[in-house]
Amino acid sequence: MADLADLYAGALKAYPNEKKNHPPKLSRDKAHLLTLSMALCMNLLVDAASHAMQYRAKSSTNKEPFTGDTSMANEEQILQAVAKHGLSKRWLLSLIESREDHLENKQFTTLQDVEDYSEKSNSVLYYLILQILGIKNIHADHVGSHLGKAEGIVRLIRGVPHLGSKRIVLLPRDVMMQHKVSQEDVIRGIRDERMKGAVFDIACVAKTHIEHVKALMKDVPPAARIGLLPEVTISSYLRFLQNSDFDVFDSSLQKRNHLLPLHLWWAKVRKT
Repeated sequence: MADLADLYAGALKAYPNEKKNHPPKLSRDKAHLLTLSMALCMNLLVDAASHAMQYRAKSSTNKEPFTGDTSMANEEQILQAVAKHGLSKRWLLSLIESREDHLENKQFTTLQDVEDYSEKSNSVLYYLILQILGIKNIHADHVGSHLGKAEGIVRLIRGVPHLGSKRIVLLPRDVMMQHKVSQEDVIRGIRDERMKGAVFDIACVAKTHIEHVKALMKDVPPAARIGLLPEVTISSYLRFLQNSDFDVFDSSLQKRNHLLPLHLWWAKVRKT
């Protein structure tokens, strides 16, 4: 696994301390670099969980993961990352368990189940990133928890059209029943008030978590904020979703947001 700390350091170097009112030259390129670095970090952590699952499967059942020797390069790099950055084995195991629990793409029973899964599969990514950045701060951890839950919920919503085309429905059963939406409705891509109502209820939970993130961010150390920048992308999607009247099948929601790099730059340089 590549050195995640170096990736973040590279992203930070792409942003000299420009004044707020004077956007940097080539800011678009720098913003793309920052976005790419963040995406790579997320992907590498998730890949680490995948390789660790293979490692645990090959290890003895009595052998604790992340402590033994291994001849496979990826597994060895995971062990090196754990040792170098002091990564919590608890959070890495949470990543593994969340992926194992959801390998069959089973539909969530309740909206609370979605939040619980998002905590185990998304929030822990932010805990690990904060550890890599050397941040030990309870407020940053709280922000990471809410941000991860919001991100997990938004991913669930964004994935509805793609998964539906594969006849996979993950939306929580309790919300679908409340709005009288069937699995076949989701697969067929219905765009009526029933479906919009279900999406609205789910999105409201994500929005609540984002509001907590914004309220707590003022207490987060500046050095930690670069690791929490995905709040910008999540908030952006929720705004677009609201503008589309919560029609998750609106094609505009699948288009690239060309202003996102600028928004990420602004979130990085502002003080609050």
